[in-house]
Amino acid sequence: MHNKQHVVGHSRRSLTTHAVTKPRPPQTHFRPEVSQNVTCDSTTEEHPLGTMRPVKVISIGAGVSGINMARALKRHGTNIEHVVYDKNPEIGGTWFENCYPGCASDDPSHNYQFSHTPNPAWSSLFAPGVEIQNYLLDVCSKYGLKDRIRLSHRIIRAEWNEGCAEWVLSIKNEVTGVVFEDRCHFLLNSGGMFNNWKWPDIKGLHSFKGDLVHTAKWQKDIDLKDKRVAVIGNGASGVQIVPVLQQEVAKLSHFVRTKTWISPNS
Repeated sequence: MHNKQHVVGHSRRSLTTHAVTKPRPPQTHFRPEVSQNVTCDSTTEEHPLGTMRPVKVISIGAGVSGINMARALKRHGTNIEHVVYDKNPEIGGTWFENCYPGCASDDPSHNYQFSHTPNPAWSSLFAPGVEIQNYLLDVCSKYGLKDRIRLSHRIIRAEWNEGCAEWVLSIKNEVTGVVFEDRCHFLLNSGGMFNNWKWPDIKGLHSFKGDLVHTAKWQKDIDLKDKRVAVIGNGASGVQIVPVLQQEVAKLSHFVRTKTWISPNS
């Protein structure tokens, strides 16, 4: 019993001693690395309760998602400056870039449209790429979005400035070659993924002596009439291009790895 009381008493003394000799460090509510590297002047302003501060938003890409966001911000945003930069000379994203023979949607046309702007006049079940491109241009015209879109402008660098709480962008004018800076509070990536195409990993592919063409980077001036042509792959572009090419080439070989489902375009 004596030992038990001694242990309890010793524990209490130890806890008391620890609390006195090792006080808790004061809590900080800021990040030291941020507070030491503030590069912007800070001012305090008086505004009525509920006043929305001006906000600048920059979108990368004027394809389907970039157009939809531009409409949403114009329709629902308050006190927002919105700029869309696109590297291409025309609106449309992948529907501007993809121009291979037979290019079309691989989804039913009535599914491949904005719910806020339905098109009851699609020409076929799987609309041609040019028709989709024109639809996107019509959407931009209908909602007055072209004035906020900067074409032939490529964003080459984006860096977050912690001190100013802004994105700092380096942008190249693809026509003049001039590089300039722009800033925003919110940076939205609408660049998509279909423009990051690549060649298949096939041994000897790049030692081929003839013309080597990718559907995602189609050469409009290439002449395939009466030529022997091989098509690799049966994804959407492979399925769409074969029926068109076979009408003009001397021989066409289509190499596929697996089967795929094909629906008639009627």
